[in-house]
Amino acid sequence: MLFVYIIVLVIGLAVGGLFVSMAIARENDNFPYRGLWLAGAGLVVAGYSAMQIARPAPLSKPKLDKEE
Repeated sequence: MLFVYIIVLVIGLAVGGLFVSMAIARENDNFPYRGLWLAGAGLVVAGYSAMQIARPAPLSKPKLDKEE
């Protein structure tokens, strides 16, 4: 799952960053801010995947088989 979360993180940051850079580079004031939810969704998804990547992996329980 780590690979999936890394891919989601990259895609989310790319979508959010692309929209923000388009909004900054736009010189006139008629930029359609209706797509702002897409940038927000990309950044939320990127944040969620970063939180999932940072979670520790569960440890397996030691086997308690008693050999006699």
